[in-house]
Amino acid sequence: MARKLKRPAKKADAPDEFVSILDRARDVFLENWRVLAPALVVAVVIIIGVLLWTRNLQRKETQASILLSQGITALKNADGSSGGEASSSYDEALGILTTLVEEYGSTESGELGLLLAGKCLSRLKRYGEAVKQYEEFLDVSKNKQLYRSLALQGLGFAYENEEDYDKAVACFSELAEMDGSFLRGESILALARIHEQRGQREKALQAYRDFLASYPDSTESHRIQRRVALLEKHSR
Repeated sequence: MARKLKRPAKKADAPDEFVSILDRARDVFLENWRVLAPALVVAVVIIIGVLLWTRNLQRKETQASILLSQGITALKNADGSSGGEASSSYDEALGILTTLVEEYGSTESGELGLLLAGKCLSRLKRYGEAVKQYEEFLDVSKNKQLYRSLALQGLGFAYENEEDYDKAVACFSELAEMDGSFLRGESILALARIHEQRGQREKALQAYRDFLASYPDSTESHRIQRRVALLEKHSR
């Protein structure tokens, strides 16, 4: 005898507590719309404001990066030139970078513009102005070690040319002690040079010896060894 097939059980109607969240939210809003409507308007205004702010920030970053690219190109052209042509190119690069800093200083490109403007001013031998740019960059750029290294080096050279040797030594000393800095060797040599300029032979000798101990295979080693020998001879 054939077995009688069981019919699937009829699904029970969903109870009231399982009414969709959307329907329940609608009911709550309709019942309390006088209270909720102002809050909803405020939320919409805030969302629109955030979207506009984000869009404006993106626009500023884009425009700033364009100016930064133009400034870097002009700076490279200046570095590859000499004489009056170089001065003119550095002036051009400085003009672009100054506009970048003034109009978009709050952007990442604007911060980098401070560093590059300092370099232009140093190349133009406007060391006092270069100091201000480098110091401002170091104030706003706290965690970018590569750029901070370059700024400290530029600031040290600017102070040295201003004959503010104490501050120059402070810059190069900080750079020499910075972990992983690719400019450490140059900073040690800068310290040795400044000590020599100040007639501090023992300090200069110590700096040169530190360099030779840290960078024995450097292309500068033979020159530094001769310099050490000469200073030791005059120290006797």
